[in-house]
Amino acid sequence: MRLVLILIASATLGVGCAFPRGRSEPATFFTLTPLETLDGAAGEPTKEVLGLGPVAIPGYLDRPQLVTRVGANEVQLAAVARWGEPIREGIVRVLRQDLMAASAARAVIVYPWTSAAPVDLAVAVDVLRFEPNGRGDAELVARWGLREVPRGRVLFVRESRIVEHAEDAGTGAAVAALSRTLGALGREIAAAVREVEPHGAGAAGSRRH
Repeated sequence: MRLVLILIASATLGVGCAFPRGRSEPATFFTLTPLETLDGAAGEPTKEVLGLGPVAIPGYLDRPQLVTRVGANEVQLAAVARWGEPIREGIVRVLRQDLMAASAARAVIVYPWTSAAPVDLAVAVDVLRFEPNGRGDAELVARWGLREVPRGRVLFVRESRIVEHAEDAGTGAAVAALSRTLGALGREIAAAVREVEPHGAGAAGSRRH
């Protein structure tokens, strides 16, 4: 009986060696990148300190996989493409650096800030869409508002829709196009900050782009 069990075990191991497990494709990781130069119109730094946040993203984007829109009501998760950091953190990191490059703010401080670092103007961003599509375009839709922090007064709220075409096929080119949409949003926010007089005087209205 013992000999029979040994023979069965040996046969099972032999089958396992004859048919090795399929190898899955290794994951690839991507990060968003700030633009080195934007519109070049920032000018000399001012005394204004700009706050960035809160920044919100939709739940369908809050995952490690890259998301591609394949229809009006359908998205697809990448099989192996992953974000190298949580996507919301990547958006905040890149948008902050783009704002620093495009605006004349003395500093850009990420929410939550403290009384030790007083903020003059703050921009809150609600990302509504941030993904490539099947046509090779990267789309960013965001609603954002500028607020005068010392007075707690909302100066205006705007909605931006930015589309950048990927320069090549592949995930890397799609991520680069997504990075450019954040750069364009940074330019729009910086332009709005420059429109506002010191301490928010003279700003008015609620406009939509």
